[in-house]
Amino acid sequence: SNTLISSASVGKQAEAQMAWLEKLLKVSAKRRYDHRTVYMHHPLFVRAADEKDSYHNFPIKQRKRLLALLQDSGVEIAFSGNLLSYAYARHGDLELITSASCCLGGEKAGLRIVHVTPERNTEKFYPLDKMPEELSQMSIR
Repeated sequence: SNTLISSASVGKQAEAQMAWLEKLLKVSAKRRYDHRTVYMHHPLFVRAADEKDSYHNFPIKQRKRLLALLQDSGVEIAFSGNLLSYAYARHGDLELITSASCCLGGEKAGLRIVHVTPERNTEKFYPLDKMPEELSQMSIR
C-alpha cells in the first residue's frame, strides 16, 4: 500500500500496482472462496471513509477507488498497521482492523491472531503479557 498511498510521487508504479490488484480481485471474485481478506500496511481510513486526508489514511481519491474495488470484489476484512494505536471501522460489509506495532496512550503491545474457518473469520488481539502458551489454548471464537 506504500506505492498506492504515495501515487503522485511514484506515478506508473502506482498504476501498475493498482492494475495488478484489480486483476487479482477480479479473478478472485469469479472463484468460490469462503472468505476474501486483504492485508496492507496503511489503513484506508481510521474512523470514517469520508474523513480528511492525513498521514494515517489513504488520500480520499485513492481511498474511494480502493473501497469500491474491495467491496465489489467481496472482500470482508482489510487488516492494516501503520498506527501507534488500534482502530476498528466498517464501511458497508467491509471491516477494517488496524493493529499497532507499538502503542501510545497506555495501550499494550501485542499481536492479533486471525482464525479462519469455512464459516467465518475471527480475530482476537492478545497483549504480550496475556499470550496463551499454545495456539490450542486460544479462545477466539
